[in-house]
Amino acid sequence: MINTFLDPGYYFNSVFFILAVFLAFYVPGSVLLKRFKFDFLTNFVFSLTVGITLWGFQGFIFGNFGFRNLSYVYLLFFLIFWVKISLIDKPKIPKLNFTKKDLPVIIILIIGVLVQLLFTFLNGIKIDQGLYFCCGLPDSLYHIGLTDSLVKNFPPYEPAMTGVIVYNYHYLSNLVDADLVRVFHLPLIVTVYQHMVLLISVLIGLSAIVFAKVLKLGRVFTFFLLLFIFFAGDATYILSFLAGMGLNFSTPFLYDATNLWFSPPRAFAVFITLSGLGMFCIWIKNKSNYLGVLLAVIFASLVGFKIYNGFAVFFGLFFVFLYFLIRKDYKKLFLPILTILIALFIYLPVNKGASGLYYVGFWRVENFVSQLNIGLSHMELARQIYVTHHNIPRIIEYELIYIFLYFIFVFGALNVFLFYLILKH
Repeated sequence: MINTFLDPGYYFNSVFFILAVFLAFYVPGSVLLKRFKFDFLTNFVFSLTVGITLWGFQGFIFGNFGFRNLSYVYLLFFLIFWVKISLIDKPKIPKLNFTKKDLPVIIILIIGVLVQLLFTFLNGIKIDQGLYFCCGLPDSLYHIGLTDSLVKNFPPYEPAMTGVIVYNYHYLSNLVDADLVRVFHLPLIVTVYQHMVLLISVLIGLSAIVFAKVLKLGRVFTFFLLLFIFFAGDATYILSFLAGMGLNFSTPFLYDATNLWFSPPRAFAVFITLSGLGMFCIWIKNKSNYLGVLLAVIFASLVGFKIYNGFAVFFGLFFVFLYFLIRKDYKKLFLPILTILIALFIYLPVNKGASGLYYVGFWRVENFVSQLNIGLSHMELARQIYVTHHNIPRIIEYELIYIFLYFIFVFGALNVFLFYLILKH
């Protein structure tokens, strides 16, 4: 175990991690995207997106069939193709056309990545009392335990629960980390909470830049997009102030982009979603069936990375399906259909023990309003009285108020960005 920055092995493994990322992520992605003439930054981000997604898929497929050592065949297969392509079409030195006008975007990207690293970078470092862990401790230990289990077993066992297989949970991000550790013999904690955090945080920022670039939205938009991705937070303290509780900052954690790595699956999903949306915009223009298939794999993988992001994308694809259906553009219907089929391939084996979907009403917004720190619990008490007396109009009135308060104050600063988008367009 490497648990100190004074250990020379730490820096050796840092270099080895870069090589692992190149072989496992970049090489397969660049081979599959070779036919597209993207600029260097776009190709770099999209290649890593495709590569990370496929690395998760190969781990899932080989793991389910009990042939995990085929990961080495997977790497060799793409490496041979990459070398062959490179010999035919010699790689050129990339040109990054940055100017002084791009400096604010670069600065906000660097600051955002460093802030996210602050919450994870010292995890697992050896101190006198043992190993140091900071911030979101239960989740940190769970994801380290889950990743460690995936290094040794597939399907994984629940950490601290001997013989209990993990069901009803998205663990594709843990599998990406685990197979990198397993195949390249990298240190677990350093890889999960230092190296991968740096890589994915940088890719979150770069995917946002590429997304804005694909849509030609300009530097100002890109700057604010990065600002809100890295630093947006809820505004519940304003709601508590309006409710007469003062500027109360002690409300339980709701939304804070700086704490994105409290949930590693969400960090992976943010990057993959942004890259996927950028590729989707390109697919709409060039109508490439090949790119559409890759895009279906990327979107489908979200049910394995973070199911909430997957549902959000599928909701959007539903309207894409309706749009193409109304326009009688039947050739493009394959994207949402193929996405759902691949998603089921990932979702069903992991969730076969689930009992199904249940309607639970508006519990989330009700719980939000009920928090004592906000000062609106009396509203929920009143609503309960209306529920007891079956006063449907007043129940609907209160639920609509809750929904309004939730989306305005929980999403907080993101609403400012939405307002900016409306004014811009």
